[in-house]
Amino acid sequence: HRFTQPPGLRLIAHGIKVRPRPVWIQLHVDDNIIHGADTTSELHNNCLTWRAELKASSSQEGAFSNNTPSLGSIRKVSLTDIIGIELGQKTVALKRLQSVRESECFSILTSTGTLDLQCVSSPDVGGASAEDVRKACLDYLTSVLSSNNVEVGTMLSSPARTNAVSTISF
Repeated sequence: HRFTQPPGLRLIAHGIKVRPRPVWIQLHVDDNIIHGADTTSELHNNCLTWRAELKASSSQEGAFSNNTPSLGSIRKVSLTDIIGIELGQKTVALKRLQSVRESECFSILTSTGTLDLQCVSSPDVGGASAEDVRKACLDYLTSVLSSNNVEVGTMLSSPARTNAVSTISF
């Protein structure tokens, strides 16, 4: 699954105070979690990371042509800190988007803020549409969370909390 392999899956992150920018999201999970094995390992070792894609300077052009993007510093959130997933454009940052379909967007709510994401079609996953990328991403993330006894059903919509949470930096 592209979501778990470096550099991850390319999405667009949106924020209130920053311009939208491409980010590479990667899910880091213990193999025992993926395969449903009985394990005593804590979810704290399992996390979601993202890195902003940096603009290429003339000296970096070759890196992009080799499908190896130049990436910024790594950001990380433990899977135990994920408290919800909002589908669509429910957060302040995503509500402002006018030329984007709601079916392309979702937000990951954490104890410290939200990560507001827009999926884009992806040639590296068989030319999947933005909606297909979102579905695959959410299916995988929710399966990992639910295999760790995280109540996913209650996570998939919590609009009352969304506006009270600040956007995570990227």
